Amino acid sequence: MDVRIIAATNKDLSEAVKNGTFRNDLYYRISVVPLFIPPLRDRRDDIPLLAQHFLQLSVKRANKEVKGFTPAALHRLMINPWPGNVRELENVVEKAVVMSRQDMLTPDLLPAVSVSAESPLKPLTEAKEEFERTYLKTVLQLTSGNISRAAQFAGRYRADFYKMLRKYGLHPSTTKGKPDSEMGELEPETNLTEAIVSRINVAPCDASCLSHCTWNLRAPRIFTTGCRPLRKERCL
Repeated sequence: MDVRIIAATNKDLSEAVKNGTFRNDLYYRISVVPLFIPPLRDRRDDIPLLAQHFLQLSVKRANKEVKGFTPAALHRLMINPWPGNVRELENVVEKAVVMSRQDMLTPDLLPAVSVSAESPLKPLTEAKEEFERTYLKTVLQLTSGNISRAAQFAGRYRADFYKMLRKYGLHPSTTKGKPDSEMGELEPETNLTEAIVSRINVAPCDASCLSHCTWNLRAPRIFTTGCRPLRKERCL
């Protein structure tokens, strides 16, 4: 007789053997090709595929015409912690199909999710801004507030990097190894322009030409031709 055994458990059997709660001889008999599968909450990208698969199976068994999930229902499936893993997801989908009176499954047919489970999932814009602000702080701290190095590290032009700092109210001089609570606000744009001009040893122009120099600083390769002819000798 040729027999193959497939055993599954949510316990750490190797640890159980050490603790004496699982027979070591049995463990070494069945532990030939162990496969470790992460819990469903750690592989949320699988949830839509699994949910759709279980939906198709449940529709056939219940002989109902349910096409899929509404976006809100799918969102609730994605943020659910799923302590019962795949089996729990299968049972939830099957129950929703049986109870559904529409061709799409809605959130009211799914288990309620606590606020603590919903809170980590932020809107895309808010999450992106939070990431960018944290990223800028980290880069500035790593480069001790050196804008040239920070911009190079981030893969941005200096002028573009300054724009991002202004957007989030950050200033390079306040990030030299200081914690986040000591972050200051960026100087006004006029002062910032004068600071850029002085760092490249160029005398600031008068008000009528300053905007031209600012524009040229954002495109260094055409800097020498950007100022108006009448002001060129004063800018350069």
